This record gives sequence, C-alpha cells and structure tokens, in this order.
Amino acid sequence: MSNVKGSIFKYTKEYVVNTYGHKSWYSLLSLLTPDERDTIEMDIYEDKWYPVSLLKRVIGAFDNTFASGEFKTIVPIAKYIAEKDIMPIFKKFSDLKNIPLVLRNAPALWKRYFDTGEMRVENALDEERAFNFTFHNFDDISTQILCSYLISTWLRQVLKSAGADNVSIIYTDTLGTNHVPSSLEVTWS
Repeated sequence: MSNVKGSIFKYTKEYVVNTYGHKSWYSLLSLLTPDERDTIEMDIYEDKWYPVSLLKRVIGAFDNTFASGEFKTIVPIAKYIAEKDIMPIFKKFSDLKNIPLVLRNAPALWKRYFDTGEMRVENALDEERAFNFTFHNFDDISTQILCSYLISTWLRQVLKSAGADNVSIIYTDTLGTNHVPSSLEVTWS
C-alpha cells in the first residue's frame, strides 16, 4: 500500500481553513466517509504515514468543493505545503543559493513525503542549468500523477526561493493515453 506523510494533510487543512474558512473545511469533510473524517480530524500526526488513497479522496473533495474538476487544483495546496513545510527545511539544511545542490537532493525530498514510487536524477547538467528526473515503481497511475504534480510544484517554489528568475518544468515523457508523467525536465535562469 502506498503512503504519504501526515504533514501533507496538516497543511492541506491549514490552507483550506486560511483560504476558505472553517465552514468550508467541514463542507469538504462532508464528502468523505465517516472513517476518513475521523482519521483526518482526530488521528493525523505530521511524521506518521497515511494511505495515499486518503489523500486522493481529500484532494478529490477539495476539487469538487472549490475547483473545476481538474486534478491540477492541487497546485495551490502544494505551494502552501512548500512555503510552510519544505522551505524551512531547505533553509536550515542546505545552501539554497546552490540550485544544483538543491536539485540533487530532490529524491530525498520525495522520500520525505512519499513511500511509493521513486524519483531519480537521470541527468544533471549544472553548466546548462538543466536536470532530468524520472519516476519509477508506482502502484497505480493516479498515485504517480498526484506525486509528480506535488513534487514539480515544490521544486518550482524551492528554486524561486533559491534565486532562480525563470523556472521551467516540463514533463518530457508520458506513459499511455492518460499522459502519465514519467520524466521531468527542470531548467532555470
């Protein structure tokens, strides 16, 4: 079973409450099962692992409540998670101005939040300011899509904080007719 860290739930709730209010958070929760609501409201710990299926349900409920029905609606939540949870870590433990160093550590960022799939640095061209990443070993397509959207948004936020003026993140390879991201190219200036 695929899992994600509880901090994703914590900051998703915080984002919804801060942006839309408590009443809206409870409207979102009403779209979940009673067991899912209980888990979200009583048992979430930042460092504990939770089923990725629960995150998919929460994001689906968010999408149905506040957005247009596209899975990309996770982007504002991902930006909020980057600001609140990821940036403090990078500021503490790495030289944020060294963008290649930050990108080489992206797989560690992946492992901090996901116990499913794998992100690998396939090509690191420091001089050309280009990195290529690939995604591997997912249980299912929707998990791969969710995780790749989160990580690409997080990387964009981290690189902008590191001083990159322009960040381009392109899915260079996709799998099947669903266009599931399998490769990511990151460039910056």
